[in-house]
Amino acid sequence: MLFEWAQFLDIAKFLLEHGKQVSIPQDAAYRSAMSRAYYAAFGHAKVFAMDTLNFSPSGNEEDHINLRDFFKDHQRPDVSRHLTQLRQWRNQSDYENPSYVINESQTKRAIQQAESLIQSMNT
Repeated sequence: MLFEWAQFLDIAKFLLEHGKQVSIPQDAAYRSAMSRAYYAAFGHAKVFAMDTLNFSPSGNEEDHINLRDFFKDHQRPDVSRHLTQLRQWRNQSDYENPSYVINESQTKRAIQQAESLIQSMNT
């Protein structure tokens, strides 16, 4: 069975819920959920672009930029824009110093945006 990138959204939602319940450290849960939401969208978009638009990934970190540019060039600036926003949020959650706070609302927004992006490619 092939891995479905969208399954990372299930992990993001799990982390969001458990962060709200404080059964795991809230900040860590929200930061991790943001990251999983981005990778769900990125991975799904990459497979979609490969399967339907002949995108050829390089297999390195350049794919994050190349994929966004590819969607812009293929008349899908909405996908590029959403991936850019999700990547910015992921970078903040993964790299910002400990004083940077990610809240429940931001985390929900990232999950919703990733879901919307994935759904737009499934129709």
